[in-house]
Amino acid sequence: MRTEITDKSDKKPRKGWILYDGECLVCLRFVRFIKPLFGPRGFQFAPLQLSWVKTRLELPEAELLKQFWVLPIHGNNIGGADALVFLASQAWWGWPFSLLAKLPFMMSFLRKAYNWFAEHRHCVGGTCRIEPKP
Repeated sequence: MRTEITDKSDKKPRKGWILYDGECLVCLRFVRFIKPLFGPRGFQFAPLQLSWVKTRLELPEAELLKQFWVLPIHGNNIGGADALVFLASQAWWGWPFSLLAKLPFMMSFLRKAYNWFAEHRHCVGGTCRIEPKP
């Protein structure tokens, strides 16, 4: 399932883009889950493999695919656990999670947990291109 959305599409996002690895089974399932939640809230979705995304993020491909990204219309690019917290703050039902993230050391814990999961997502389905660390 690859979604081809270009930066010049007629349907511009009101709040931003949610970018994901379009060749990762875990990522595609995640997008399938959150699209009905955040699409109506003004976010568009696009795979990280699209050329405009690579140009916009200006990251080496290995870095680009390490995490999912949110590109808010106003603000800086946000990746990984920080992107999850940002998205939680965009919905009324996510405020407890975004509030929890403000506790001391919580973002450090969330980032470590997210990074661990992202590094091991190749274990689910075997379709992700990120190789496990030796």
